[in-house]
Amino acid sequence: MRRRIVPSLRRGATEEQEPGITVDESSAAGPDAAADPAEHPGGGTDREVRYLISVAGAPNYGDEILTRTWLRQMAARFPDADVVLDTPHPSGAQALLWNEHPRLRCVDTVWRLCWEAPNEDMWDTVGFVTSALTDHGRAPNWIPGLQLLNRAASVHVLGGGYVNDLWPRRVGVLAALAWLSRRGTPVALTGAGLMPLSPSSRTLVSSLLRDVEFVDFRDGESAAAAGRPDAVSGDDLWLADIADLVDEERAAAFDGLLCLQNDIAELSVEAMSLRALEAIRSWEVDPSRIAVVECVPRADRAVFDRLYALVPEMAFVSWTEVVDRGLPARPGQQWLSSRFHPHMVAARAGADGVALDVLPDFYSVKHASLLAAGSPWVLESADGVQQADEAGHELFRRNGAAVAARKGAFIDRFYGAAGSRGAGQAGERQADPDAGTDGRRE
Repeated sequence: MRRRIVPSLRRGATEEQEPGITVDESSAAGPDAAADPAEHPGGGTDREVRYLISVAGAPNYGDEILTRTWLRQMAARFPDADVVLDTPHPSGAQALLWNEHPRLRCVDTVWRLCWEAPNEDMWDTVGFVTSALTDHGRAPNWIPGLQLLNRAASVHVLGGGYVNDLWPRRVGVLAALAWLSRRGTPVALTGAGLMPLSPSSRTLVSSLLRDVEFVDFRDGESAAAAGRPDAVSGDDLWLADIADLVDEERAAAFDGLLCLQNDIAELSVEAMSLRALEAIRSWEVDPSRIAVVECVPRADRAVFDRLYALVPEMAFVSWTEVVDRGLPARPGQQWLSSRFHPHMVAARAGADGVALDVLPDFYSVKHASLLAAGSPWVLESADGVQQADEAGHELFRRNGAAVAARKGAFIDRFYGAAGSRGAGQAGERQADPDAGTDGRRE
């Protein structure tokens, strides 16, 4: 029987959670409740606001480079706009990404609403987030951030697999997207991975996204769960140039690489260490040309620490090196990775490898989406091994280029529409210096 995985607090949505508050959704708004928040915009300049939502700054290699890719898009499209990145880790994200856009500011407003929901139930989270967006007095600590969100010319939830049943409160992000869409703000969701989702969660998510025009998923299971089976494109990282993702100089030093985690996993560290040792022996390469790659600090070092006594010559590539310089990947290498984005980038760079499924219904869906695109890697799970029907490095790159083209056209349409509508909206939402706070209850 599969044991239930409870994500660690370090990676979970409740990492910085404050005490929840109970909201009586049945009560009518009192006379001191807020009017339409758009009528009382937050302060600031008259520059347009481009609003992004992700989970960057934890740190996690995939989330950081994916968000970095979008910030570079913003720098090219909207160099003079205020770009707001809403993330659970604003200080970490600001330190990592501050130089990717000249007017970047990091906040955690939408995520705070998720954490203030009264419990872990998805439906209750959606109810609370929606009520707080309608009446800012229900989350008075975050009124300035909510006013800033109201001024956004566009709101874009960036790709990744962070909204699902593992972190139920995070569905509040989709609730915010649906609410903003209903009030006329241009919104988009791209490269989303939603699995795993229970039947009840699927009903809720599909209802939230039903009327959102610009949605795009990275795998078929997520698209089907959201009730948008035709909205499948691929991971957002296909938009990045491979030259920006790899460190060719460092890659020349390694023939075998490991990237194995001890977070969000059913497979034990002991089992992964044994599998890594098996891989090292099968590679038959000089131990000094083997490296362990870290994507999440500490979580990806456990196997290295266990194997160090047996293979003391192997190197360790820290997450800061990977984010700053790129993944040390090249043709001719052998990889064993439980992480999704190292699989994607290394296979794109020409490396061969094995993707290790350490959490079925979560990582299996991610890795399988790359096999569907032609990755020549093998997916290894408790059920056996899986390979793509048609695979090859060149096929994988061609399919990835097609994903990038479709995604680029999709984003051109969205930001074209958001640009034409957003300018007027931003102008309508200028601050009234004499206006009071939205719905604050003393």
